Amino acid sequence: MVATFHIFSSVDFMVDDEAHVYWMRGGVDIFFVISGFVMVRSTSSRDISPGEFMAQRVQRIVPLYWIATVAAMMQVQGQWSLKLHSLFFIPAMNPKINMVQPILEPGWTLNYEMFFYLIFSLSLFLKESYRFIAVSTLFALLLIVGKFVEGGVLFEFYCRPIVIEFILGMAIAKYGIRLPLAAVPFGLFIMFFLQSTAMDRVYALGIPAMLVVAGALSAEDRLPKWKLADILGSASYSIYLFHLLALGIIVQIWPYLDFGKEIFVIASFGFILLIGCGIYWVLERPIIGFFSSRRHRHKDNSLKPERMASAGH
Repeated sequence: MVATFHIFSSVDFMVDDEAHVYWMRGGVDIFFVISGFVMVRSTSSRDISPGEFMAQRVQRIVPLYWIATVAAMMQVQGQWSLKLHSLFFIPAMNPKINMVQPILEPGWTLNYEMFFYLIFSLSLFLKESYRFIAVSTLFALLLIVGKFVEGGVLFEFYCRPIVIEFILGMAIAKYGIRLPLAAVPFGLFIMFFLQSTAMDRVYALGIPAMLVVAGALSAEDRLPKWKLADILGSASYSIYLFHLLALGIIVQIWPYLDFGKEIFVIASFGFILLIGCGIYWVLERPIIGFFSSRRHRHKDNSLKPERMASAGH
């Protein structure tokens, strides 16, 4: 959805304005809801320390993000402060577009992701039954404070209502919310219907995203295995990080081809998927394997004294 939005926007494909695909921004909101869901599901009934949790999140997110960010930096002269902020997930004003956005455009969502991971990791100090309430309460307080207190860029960025979407995902996992499959198209329709209203993003995109995720979960066990979907799912992070860089290549060479806007959309989407999947196999998959093998070795080494004691008994 996010890639499609950027493809259509890049060629001014719409008749009047961006309304035809503006609702596809909701792909980000679905992403946030899924993140909240996965964090609760992956730590449920599992003994994991806050430090171990954050280490795994950093290993999973940071290396590939840094590679994509450095690639994006090669197109930008100067702006070293913004570049440093971008690398370390610190929201900062981008003077080129006068918005709070890192060098790599999709990175603004990862600023929220890393903030959520940090807050969620702290909740791991608590009993599992208290974690949802603790995180929800903290985010609610942030929204309240943000309405009455003026702060800097960092403060205002994290006090936006969009952070509630992580809580929606957490609620799906904690309370086992499952909706009929019809909730998926219904949620997407609401996104489309509400896109041109002045309604806050959480209501126009966040709650519909919750419907999409909860509806998709109810069908998860009934759907047949589809290899292509598995591949795209595995490569989704690479696709997300590098889709604008890939799109930029197509935009640069397309004037020399001039096959029309419809062909441009198809070619761009195919090229984005090709680049994303290629980066997954060449970079992301080996990085994941490297850190995974290190964790297993560390775990095995930590168990050696226990094994030796058991052998002695």
